[in-house]
Amino acid sequence: MASNVNVMRTVRFIGFGIICLITLWYFISPNINASSKIPVTQLATVLEQKGTPLSPFNLIDSDGNHFSEKSLRGHWSLMFFGYTTCPDVCPTTLSVVSEAWNGFNGKYPAKFIFASINPIDDDPKSLKFFLRNFHNDFIGVTGPSQEIAKLSQQLNVIAQKHTDNETGTTIIDHTAALMLIDPRGRLKAVFTPPLDANAIINDLNAITA
Repeated sequence: MASNVNVMRTVRFIGFGIICLITLWYFISPNINASSKIPVTQLATVLEQKGTPLSPFNLIDSDGNHFSEKSLRGHWSLMFFGYTTCPDVCPTTLSVVSEAWNGFNGKYPAKFIFASINPIDDDPKSLKFFLRNFHNDFIGVTGPSQEIAKLSQQLNVIAQKHTDNETGTTIIDHTAALMLIDPRGRLKAVFTPPLDANAIINDLNAITA
């Protein structure tokens, strides 16, 4: 039984890796320009083209406040899509980001945003309770599925539900990359797993300098 669970976890992590590679290629394929000067990074892929600000969406944050595309302006935003009952990828990612976040020392205005892909179960209260386990400054956002889709589709985030054969629980396989949004609300860089706290700190400092 245990070996079957390990095999399933391995398959899922491979699946996450494939999803991340697809996401990364989607963003970098039209943005490659060898003549452009972009920051030297260890982990992140920086988009050379400036792009356009994210289109409108309407969500609610973990404090019960309205959260829209305008909420992403005026500061840097590191964003991750997941769900509070995620058994592995989300807790692992949040732990790494939490370690990195403590190393920023207020060098620049930045926020970490955890966007739920399971709004049926993730209300503002549950998001706030969940994120407290990692960092008090982390912000959760949720809302109607169609509004979440307005945001996630712009960032090419993939999420697929299925039932775990061993436990019977619902699992959501999803993009495991971190998205960096610039102060004008435009996608600036993508961090793909495996994630490392020191590399995240290095890259964020390089990109936002």
